[in-house]
Amino acid sequence: MKKYFYGTAALLCFVFLSISLLATPRIKGQIIEDGTKKPIDFADILIYVKGESTPILHTSPDANGRFAVDELKDGEYSVLVKLVGYDLFSCPEIKLSETNPFFDLGIIGLKPLEVGLAEVEIIAQKKQIVYKLDKKVINPSSNILSSGGTAVDIL
Repeated sequence: MKKYFYGTAALLCFVFLSISLLATPRIKGQIIEDGTKKPIDFADILIYVKGESTPILHTSPDANGRFAVDELKDGEYSVLVKLVGYDLFSCPEIKLSETNPFFDLGIIGLKPLEVGLAEVEIIAQKKQIVYKLDKKVINPSSNILSSGGTAVDIL
């Protein structure tokens, strides 16, 4: 009976250990804003197979800016983190293998892009003559000849 119990316990330990190893993330990290150190929870994390231009996986971080990807096989990958208004983050060389099954990107600080406008100037001109259904409207402010004349000169 003891032999059966120890065999079953060993089998259960092996199963739980295998499940816990499968659930551990292969690639993980945390995304924060570089200046304020606040977590960013709405960035796009794209995983590419090295040399490919189409991502194989797309994920987003949680509310604390942390992300974890566990559904990857052994191989070479690259990670791209992007968010509108922030600089891109790229990690082009990630190698996952039996000897190196996990890769921690650590804390990724995204720098805000500072693109601002000093001022905006909108220039437009009114039409000089506007035709309506029952009348013709002449705008004297857009006529250069009307600056020193009278209404008769405009007409």
